[in-house]
Amino acid sequence: MHRKTPNWVKIALSYLKKMNENHKNEKGLALGLSIIAILIILGISPFFYGFKLGPVKPGPSSILTGIYLQFWGILFLLSYYYSHKTFFFRGLIWICENFSSPRGRKMAFFYFLLAFFLGTMALIQGLGLFSTGNETKGTMVLPAGTEPIENWWYKDPLLYIVLIIMVAGIYYRYKKRNKK
Repeated sequence: MHRKTPNWVKIALSYLKKMNENHKNEKGLALGLSIIAILIILGISPFFYGFKLGPVKPGPSSILTGIYLQFWGILFLLSYYYSHKTFFFRGLIWICENFSSPRGRKMAFFYFLLAFFLGTMALIQGLGLFSTGNETKGTMVLPAGTEPIENWWYKDPLLYIVLIIMVAGIYYRYKKRNKK
């Protein structure tokens, strides 16, 4: 049973479509360079507060990492609506249209949700609002063994599952492109 789309949704979508079509592309050099500068500052700043690979621990490094990821999410959302404003937003939309699967501008919403969710999780952990109870200094161990947490990455089965899925996806995409 197919439900009819409400009129207000059709009106809103037509307005957004017209909004995107009626604008000329601006260079937006100052805005684009400002965004890049903010990204560089946010990307480097966790390293000044003791950023380490591994699980997210409470502290300023995790808070800054969360803000950095949330900022990327907001940039993808803004790029969907304001791609005419700066070269940087057009670049993000280009990524959505050329490197995503499925391809299209609407992938900006997916990237927004993904980055904003991951940033929020890092922010919550960094603020100490959610803890597992294992955060004692220097004694955290994996539940499956007695090695220190710094050696977790090569024994984590989830890592290998993700790598296999990525390789399978790349292989499938390669085969699909070469069929044409």
